[in-house]
Amino acid sequence: MDRQEHEALVEHVMDALQRYGTCLRTTPDGAGWLYVQHVPVRRSVADVVRKLVVLSAWEPFREAPGPRKIAPHEGLVGLRESSSREYRAYTVT
Repeated sequence: MDRQEHEALVEHVMDALQRYGTCLRTTPDGAGWLYVQHVPVRRSVADVVRKLVVLSAWEPFREAPGPRKIAPHEGLVGLRESSSREYRAYTVT
C-alpha cells in the first residue's frame, strides 16, 4: 500500500469519527473530544488502518476472513507511558 492510499483511508476514518462521535463528549468550554485528542486519535487510527491492511494481505486471513483469537496475554488496545501530559499513547495489537 502506498502512502497516499494509507493517508486517504486514515482521512476517511477520521471524517467518520468527526461526523458521528465528536459531540459525544466535550470539555467544559465546549470543545469536542476529537478536537482535543486529534493527534493521538489520528496516530491510533493510522496504526489500526496499517495493521488491518497487513491482516487483509495475510494468507490465512485472506483464505478464511473472520475473528481471530488473541493470546491470553495480549490486549487489543493498551495504554503506553508517555512523556506528554496532554496526550495518551496507545498500542494496538
